[in-house]
Amino acid sequence: MKTLSIKEYKILVSKAKGLHEKIKNGNPTDADTLDLIQFILKTTPNNFDEHLITPEEAGNMFREYLSKVFPNPEHRILTHYGDRYDSFSSKELKTIMESAIENESNNFEYEAADYLVFNDNNYANVICNDIDDVVNNFYKQNTHADEIRELDKSNCISLLDIFDDTISYDINATQLLDHSRFEDLTVHFPEDGIVIDASIYNNFVKIFDTPKFLEVPRVTTLDWLLNTQDYTREDLQSEDKRNKSTFLKSLYEELFDYISSDDIAYCHLIALPESNNFNAILNLATKRDVIIKKNTPFGLFDQFNGSGCGLGVTLEKDILINKETLNDYDFYLTYSYSNTFGNYSPASVYGYDIRNKSINTLEIPDNAKTK
Repeated sequence: MKTLSIKEYKILVSKAKGLHEKIKNGNPTDADTLDLIQFILKTTPNNFDEHLITPEEAGNMFREYLSKVFPNPEHRILTHYGDRYDSFSSKELKTIMESAIENESNNFEYEAADYLVFNDNNYANVICNDIDDVVNNFYKQNTHADEIRELDKSNCISLLDIFDDTISYDINATQLLDHSRFEDLTVHFPEDGIVIDASIYNNFVKIFDTPKFLEVPRVTTLDWLLNTQDYTREDLQSEDKRNKSTFLKSLYEELFDYISSDDIAYCHLIALPESNNFNAILNLATKRDVIIKKNTPFGLFDQFNGSGCGLGVTLEKDILINKETLNDYDFYLTYSYSNTFGNYSPASVYGYDIRNKSINTLEIPDNAKTK
């Protein structure tokens, strides 16, 4: 549409006022009317389309545009691509994990997308901006843009509703998850405070060199760990077997080469998995099928006082974790760095060098992926 110059607009207004005054006084002439009409037509391009766009026509134009921008009718999705360095913070990941557990979800990515859409104000603006870009590009290539924009503003039509009915939107939580990790993901295997025999100190370390070691109930978390590697207390006591086994040797050193047995009384068994396979971490948190791979460090840690042993127990076999293999043993996860008295995390005590961020030590078994 041609835009009138200031001079042309003033002439138009002047002629319109003159005609209006003559009509009001009852003495207009055909020449006056013709003069105004000719001036209007003179300032109108030859190819000017005087047809008024209806809401239905405007809607069909936008639908046609969307079908060209998103040509695959089976995959009409607008995907957001953010900065390649964007990521979730460990605190945000924990919030998403808690939501996934509460919702009994088995898909962490879906929960992360919901978090971005419903809980992150910044991403609410991102969604609006992405869709606005599509609408604005439609306007740029459409000769009736001004009319359609007016129809949209006056609620005669809603381009946003048409977009929502036609195109799916993907906030692309996957991109953020690919660059995200928990700060200090730790699996804690606490001792049963009710069952005294479950104490690593009383029922394992303190009696290791006595006959009682082989006589008491084998109910500590270390007994569970031994069992996952197909070993027993007898094997751990045997120097010959320790010399032949990386696992037995490293477990023995963890128990006796780092801190006093009295200090071990405050320790419990932990594992330090590394992964950004968040569905695997979700399975671990909910005790569904997940494999802790044999390159995962285990060790004894004092979370309350911020100390521990070497965290150097080396597995020889992967461990399948689920409610059956745990056999009534329990664990809980912590996710973030903490150096608060009574709630230290391993990285705050040993430094981040204790963690190898380049490896993945959690995996969902194939049979569980199809459940």
